[in-house]
Amino acid sequence: MGVAHEPVHYMRVEPRLFGVLSPLAVLGIALLSLLFAVGLIAAGGWAYAILPLLLSIAAFAFYAGAGPARTLSLLEKTALTGGRRARVRVRALGASIATRARARAEVVRLRSRLRQLNAVRDELQHELGAAAYAENAERMETLKRQMSALDRRSVHLERKIEAAQENASMHLRRIRFASRRTDVIAPR
Repeated sequence: MGVAHEPVHYMRVEPRLFGVLSPLAVLGIALLSLLFAVGLIAAGGWAYAILPLLLSIAAFAFYAGAGPARTLSLLEKTALTGGRRARVRVRALGASIATRARARAEVVRLRSRLRQLNAVRDELQHELGAAAYAENAERMETLKRQMSALDRRSVHLERKIEAAQENASMHLRRIRFASRRTDVIAPR
């Protein structure tokens, strides 16, 4: 008894919108009309961009409506994954820009205060020279104490600048690590 072994053929029926368009084609229409609308808005024709924008919204709605009843193609999976990754990267970029801006503002503020202290110290040093020339020992000691206090405050401000820069770089490292893709390592 010979049984013929024929290969099994699997077919997957792709749902079609209105029996004509595949969901991937609808997604393409949605993306193209969205790009066209953005181009019109950039060119200053925002009133003309309403129609392609509405078409894009409707096409995205049809695409989303066809989504739960079907499996995604490799292209769609790649596009969705790329969209998620892009969203994570954009959030990370925004957070890093904000962190850098805050750190820069703090450093500028502290350096401005440091410059003010140095200007006061320069005046005191000039007065110290005048007091030394006049051989006024009491005034010299007072000015030396004031300069010493300003030096300590300057060192404190320099340490705060370094700490602000280090905190910003640590925060940026955290943002970078949070936005990286997690690789799964199989146990050995």
